[in-house]
Amino acid sequence: MLKNTKQSKMYEVLHYLYARVQQSGPEQEQLPGEIELCRKFGVSRGTVQRAIEGLMVNGYVTKLAKRRGIFTNPGLAGKIPYSIGIVAHAGITGIMDDIDSSALSGFIRKMVDGTEQPLLFHYISVESPELLENTLKSRGIRALFWLGPNENCIPAFDRIVEHGIPAVAALSPYYHSEKPFPKYNAFLRDYKVHGVRIAEFLLEQGFKAPLYCGLRGTTFNTLIAELAKHNIHPDPGLLIEDDRELEKKLASVLEKKKPDCIYPCGGNPRYNSVVNVLHSNEKFGKIPVIVINDVTTLRYKLDYPELKIMFLSRYSSNDYMYKIGERSAGMLLSLMKNPDRKIPTIRFNI
Repeated sequence: MLKNTKQSKMYEVLHYLYARVQQSGPEQEQLPGEIELCRKFGVSRGTVQRAIEGLMVNGYVTKLAKRRGIFTNPGLAGKIPYSIGIVAHAGITGIMDDIDSSALSGFIRKMVDGTEQPLLFHYISVESPELLENTLKSRGIRALFWLGPNENCIPAFDRIVEHGIPAVAALSPYYHSEKPFPKYNAFLRDYKVHGVRIAEFLLEQGFKAPLYCGLRGTTFNTLIAELAKHNIHPDPGLLIEDDRELEKKLASVLEKKKPDCIYPCGGNPRYNSVVNVLHSNEKFGKIPVIVINDVTTLRYKLDYPELKIMFLSRYSSNDYMYKIGERSAGMLLSLMKNPDRKIPTIRFNI
C-alpha cells in the first residue's frame, strides 16, 4: 500500500510538470525546483527526482550549463500528451460495469481518431466528488470525461464546467426521467423519444393493455399520450410505481386488470420481481414481458426460457452507451479548442 501511495504521488508531480511544459512558450523556461515541488505535493526529494528523471529521459525537460534547476524544451512542448481524466459514478470506485465500459470504448476510440495530438488518459478515484476539481489541477489534468455521475455529483460537475475546465458527462441510461442532470456539457437519454418507441413497439405487436412497472414521468406520460392517439386508453390501474410493492401487488393486478403485456421500465429489483411472480405462477407465465436489450435482460431470457421475454429494440444499452461515448468525445474535442464554451446538454437516443 505504501509503495502504491508513493507511486501515486510521483505521478501527481509528473503530470503537473507535464502540464507546465505543455503550456510553456517558445523560449526555455525554468520549472519549479525540487524543494518547491516537495512542499507543493508533500513528498520527498526522491519522489520528485523520479518524476523529473522520467521527463528528462523523454527530452521534455533539460538542464542548462552553468544554471541550476530544470528547464523546458520548447521543441517538444507541443508534443506533450494532452492529459484527460476519466472518472466513473461518484468517483470513489475503481470498478466499471459493462455498460460504462462500452461508453469508455467509444470515447477513447473517437478521441484517438479525432486529433493528431498525443493523449494521456488518467483513471481517477477520489474520496469525494468535491475533491475532483483540485485533483485535476494538482495532477495537471486538463480535461475530464465523467461517466454516469449520480445526482449528488451534478453540483461538482457543474462547478468544473463553470471554472472553464473542458469537461463532458455521459449519463447512464437512468430508468426514471425526472432525475437531475447537468445543464451543460452532458449527454442523457431522450425520455420523450423513449416513450414514443415503447408505444410504437406496443402498437406493432398489437398490445392494448400494458402494465407499466415504474415511476410516472416523461417516459410514462409520453407513452400514454402516444397510445391515446390510436384510441388506446389503458386502465389507470395498470401502473405499479413502488418497487417495494411490485412483487406483492403484481399477481393481484394481473388477476384483476388482465394486462396483455408487462413493461418493467428497468432496474434489477423490477426485473427480479416480475420474473419471480411469472415464474412461480404458471397461469401468468405466458404474459409477454417487454424489456430493454442489455446484458442483464439477456441473462433473464436465457435463464427463464419458459417466459415470453421480448426486447424493445435490437439496439442494446451497450450500443447506446458506445454512441454516447463517441458523441462525448466529439464534444470534448470541441471544448478543448474553446475551454470557455458551454454546450447545452443533449438528449440522445439511437
